Amino acid sequence: ASYGDTMNITAQCAKCKNEDTFGVEIQAILDHFTKSTFESDIRVEDFLLRLRPLSLIELTTVQQRTTAIQRQAVQYVEQIVDTDEKQAKLNALYDEINSLQTDVIYSIVTEITTPDGEKEIHHKFIVDFLENGDPKFFKAVKTAYDKFNESWAIPASTVACSECKTQYQI
Repeated sequence: ASYGDTMNITAQCAKCKNEDTFGVEIQAILDHFTKSTFESDIRVEDFLLRLRPLSLIELTTVQQRTTAIQRQAVQYVEQIVDTDEKQAKLNALYDEINSLQTDVIYSIVTEITTPDGEKEIHHKFIVDFLENGDPKFFKAVKTAYDKFNESWAIPASTVACSECKTQYQI
C-alpha cells in the first residue's frame, strides 16, 4: 500500500547485500503509462495482422509461470552434479519458457487479413498460419509484443545503497 505521492519499494544491494527501502514517485509511473501506446495493427508485406494486448490476468499468469520456471533453473538445477543431466534440465526449462512465450504470441493475434481482403479470425487457423507460414509473420508479431512489453514496463529508478553507496536500478 502507499500513502501520498510515493510508493515504498524494498531492494537489496547486489554488492553488499544491504536492504534499503526507497520511495518511488507514483506520478512518474502514471505519467509513463499515460504516454505508452499499443500498436494493434501491423503490416507484413500486404497482410494485416490485428493484435490485442494481454489482459492483466493473462500478463500476471505468464509472469508467474516464467518466474516459477526461472526459479527451478536457479534452485533445482544448481543442485544437479552431473554436467550432462544439468544441461538437459536447463534445456528443458528454456524450451518451456520459449513454448510459453510462443503461446502468448499466438494468443495476441485476433485477425489476419490477406492481400485479397479475406479475413481469418479462428484461433486454430491463425496459429497454423504463424507456425507453418513464412517466419517473418511470427517475427513481426513477436517484435510488436516485445515493444509492447518494453513500453509498458515500470520505468527503472536509480538508487544508492545506504551502506556502500553503490548505485543500482530498481
